[in-house]
This record gives sequence, structure tokens and C-alpha cells, in this order.
Amino acid sequence: MLNEAAWRSGSLSGQTCLEARCRAGQIFVRDSKCPSQPHLRFGLGAWNAFLVGVRFGVL
Repeated sequence: MLNEAAWRSGSLSGQTCLEARCRAGQIFVRDSKCPSQPHLRFGLGAWNAFLVGVRFGVL
């Protein structure tokens, strides 16, 4: 179940942001304001590509 791992948010995000957690080699993302709504799920490769894009200003 998704509830087995802790959700994490960015340290600069405040209370209205996205939260993410890793479980079984996948990254789950949700809206912290609507935690019961459906979550997005990404494989580690896709998530790492996203992070690289953000770090280097591509996204």
C-alpha cells in the first residue's frame, strides 16, 4: 500500500505543494492539499531525468 512509506515535501515549499515518496523502485507524487486524490507514479529513470532537467534549467 502507498501508506507504508512517508510522504516528503520540499523544505522551501510551505504547506501548499507536491509531496513525493519512493516505494518499490517507483516514485509517487501527490498534491498535498488533496492527498486522497489519485497519485502520479514514475519509474526511477523518468524521475531522475526530471530532476536533472530541473537542476539544469531545462524544465
